[in-house]
Parts: sequence; C-alpha cells; structure tokens
Amino acid sequence: MGRYFFKRAELRLREPFNFVKRRILRASGVLKDCAYNDNWTQMNAAATGGEWERALTLALKASSIAESTRNPVWMFSAGGALVRLGMCDQGLRLMADAGRIWDQPTLPEWSGEDISNCTLLIDGRGGHVGALLRCARFIWPASERARRTIVLVEPRMVPLLRRTFAVDVRPAERKSEAVSESDVVAGFDTLAAIYANDWPAIQRSFIPLRADPGATLAFRNRYQSKAGTLPLIGISWGSISWRKQMPGFTDWSAFLRKTPSMFISLQYGEISAALRRLRRGAGERLVQDTSVDQMTDMDGFAAQIASLDAVISISNTTVHTAGALGIPTVMVLDDRFDLLWPATGGSSGWYPSVQIVRKHGRGWSTVLKDAQAQLEILLAGCQSPG
Repeated sequence: MGRYFFKRAELRLREPFNFVKRRILRASGVLKDCAYNDNWTQMNAAATGGEWERALTLALKASSIAESTRNPVWMFSAGGALVRLGMCDQGLRLMADAGRIWDQPTLPEWSGEDISNCTLLIDGRGGHVGALLRCARFIWPASERARRTIVLVEPRMVPLLRRTFAVDVRPAERKSEAVSESDVVAGFDTLAAIYANDWPAIQRSFIPLRADPGATLAFRNRYQSKAGTLPLIGISWGSISWRKQMPGFTDWSAFLRKTPSMFISLQYGEISAALRRLRRGAGERLVQDTSVDQMTDMDGFAAQIASLDAVISISNTTVHTAGALGIPTVMVLDDRFDLLWPATGGSSGWYPSVQIVRKHGRGWSTVLKDAQAQLEILLAGCQSPG
C-alpha cells in the first residue's frame, strides 16, 4: 500500500505542470459551483426576508457567474430572479440566451431586425406550457414583422393558438419540415426579450387567447344547470412540484364551506381521494368534469375555464391558462422566491386579470380568507361570460 502511494506521488512529480493544471481547473469548477449556490441561497434568504436591494445585488452577481460559465440552468434561474426583481430587460435576455444554448438552433436567431422578406419560425423548444402561455402574446407583433410566420408548439396547444393568431401553427413533431421552410428562428423567451423590457411593457403587451365559443357556451350551460344562481368558480389546489408550499385540505375545505359558489375542479391528475376530503367543506358544490383532460386537450381546458365567472388556484398551469384567457383569477402564493411573478405587490405582471394573495409568513387559513375577499371583489366587478 505504501509503495503504491509513493509510486503515485512520484509519477505526479514527474509531470508537475499538468498535475497542478488539472487540479486548478477542477477546483475552479467546484469553486464556481459553490459560489453560485452560496450566492443563490443568500439571495433567496434576502428575498424571503424582504431585503430587496440586497436580493437584487445578489441576483446580479448570480447572473454574472452564470454568464461567465455559460451554464444554461444557472442563466435561466438568474434571469428569472432578475425579472422578479424588476430588471426584466436583462433577465429576459439572459433567459433567451439560456434557451439558445439548450436548443442550438440550426437557423439564424432573430433578434428584432427587419424580416419583412423572411419566414420566421417561432419554436416552443419544448418549454413548459406556462412559459408558452405567458409569451404567446408576442406571436402577434413578431408575425407583423415577417413575410410569413410558422409556430411550433406541443400538439395540445395547436388549436388554441390557431384560433387566436392568424399564423401557421404546427405540432412540434413537424420541426424538420418547418425549419426547411424558414429563414430565421426565435424561441418564445427571445420574443419576450425583444418586446418586453419592463413590467409596464409586459402588461401593455397582453393579448387574450380565444377559447372555442361553442364549447365555452356548452360548458357554461351544463354548469349553470347545477349551480342555479351561484357563481361558477374554478379551483385548483395542487402541484407536482415539490418546491411549492400549498394550503392543506383542511384549509381548502374551510374556504369552500364559507364561500357560496359552485366550484368546478380544474385540478389535473388522479383526484378522487382529494375530492372526498374537499367535499367535507363543499358537499355537492364541488364538481369534477371528467370530459376535460388538460394534459391532452388544452383547447377543451381553455373552453372550460372561459365558461367560469372566476378562478382560484395556487401557481400552476391553471393560473397561466385563466390569465391568458383574461378570466378573473385569484392566485394564492407562498413565500418562496423561485416562481416567475413580481416579487412584491398584488399584480401578477403577466396577466391583467390575475391578482396575487401572498402568504407573507401567515397561516394558510388567513391567506384563504383574504383570497375569499379578493374573489368577492372580482365577482362584483365582472360580467357573466354567458
């Protein structure tokens, strides 16, 4: 054992430069990992504690580390932090750069220049449906700049976008064909970086998506036949993300018991056990419509949401869909700093119809009481979609 150890040391001494060089390079990577992670932890702590200036300083440092390493995960995360803290221009550009590193586009990337003689390919790049719903509004101004526009998204999003925008929307499986017909490409994050440099610009850019009017009316009539004069409220209470903090079933049941409405479940997944627990508060006023599956049919899900008077939900796809449709929505939000909403205030930033009720360290029962009051305000100010 001893001879082996000293033999290894002797071999290393024969090539001191290469040995030291490898160690330094390896250590520098570890140090950057540690620097970014430590910085990110401190930034989250500062944001959670309301130390916004310190949080912004640390977010800028995180973005600098991310850019220097060209690590797309870090770039996307740091960019999102800058957006939340109000530096939308720099944050969205960083997120767009991350998307380009991930995707490695085969066409020239469009950056806002004149393309009146070109075909623009807008590529969803396999992004989360929430990001697509946030940024779908930018299809319109981008398509106005191009001779022709092709949009690639996951299949369940195709009908909804085709109805809303007068462009060629195709499922992502047809990417090779679309690339062969196009001159330049842009991801949705790139469009956001081009058209939205601050929160006021993002708010002004809003264009509501158009649900199928026939399906919307059919849902409305079906639900009203059960609700009578009660308002129709969509509700979604859960997420598969382990990072999110959410009200428990006891808190939701108390909210349902005290809110005189007909509730339509907008929750995805297997929910039979959850429904049994929640109906302790709502009874038959909580309805599950098994004809809708948002995981495969976003057009049907959009029509279902568009038929309602309002929505209450945690931060998830339901909020993005309701917000993108312009449906009055209350979102209850935990105190974590890793979601793409403004760090402070009641406005969701991305969607004019979505109001945030923040936890602020309080118990969920208190948060849901505030949400109930906000919901009453929204219902008083909205007109029936029927």
